[in-house]
Amino acid sequence: MKRLIGLAVAGMVAASVFMAGGVATAGGKATVHVLHAVPGAKVDVCVNKAEVKSNFTYKSHFTAQLPEGTYNVSLRAAQAGECTGDIIKYLKADLMGGKNYTLVAGLTSKGAPRLFAFKNNMSPIGDGKARVQVRHVAGAPTVDVWVNGAPAITRFQNAEEATVALPAPDDYTVRVAPKDTTTTVIGPRTFSLSKGMAYQVYAVGSGDAGYRFLVLAQSV
Repeated sequence: MKRLIGLAVAGMVAASVFMAGGVATAGGKATVHVLHAVPGAKVDVCVNKAEVKSNFTYKSHFTAQLPEGTYNVSLRAAQAGECTGDIIKYLKADLMGGKNYTLVAGLTSKGAPRLFAFKNNMSPIGDGKARVQVRHVAGAPTVDVWVNGAPAITRFQNAEEATVALPAPDDYTVRVAPKDTTTTVIGPRTFSLSKGMAYQVYAVGSGDAGYRFLVLAQSV
């Protein structure tokens, strides 16, 4: 069933779609997307103790090209001065030249801040297809996802991801329910996929702030 997860969750996009850069550049550089998925938090993003983004807010996104190597990435409470706020979360990221990554400031299933690192699949897609990678970074319990009236993926947990190639252009209607129930908590919603595109879909948010899906869309 998990091979269908991309189809299921792609239809649940609630609001924001970021048109990100395409494949990573050559010459030893990696493409890195950074996504803020922690409701209510304003942070500074620091890489190797240098501030690269100030006052970064929920649902925001930026992209950088970085030489291959190991980077110390930290989220700090937004504060005047260069990386002077208290550290909220820290991650050591190993980046390979020519690859495409997303670093996400999200939540554990219990609502604690966490930095997630994902590698985006930017390989060629078959004709008439779109690729969907789905990541659960919300402060949320395990859920089931229904597609076109039938359960397509069961027990989707925090920090999980899955990838699928789907016919495109085409439309998919979905809804989400807590595991082993039929109670709709998101949707039903219809979403259209475009051929030749790679979508990275993030389930974000919390019970208090509400849940939504954010999408990075990249041309392959």
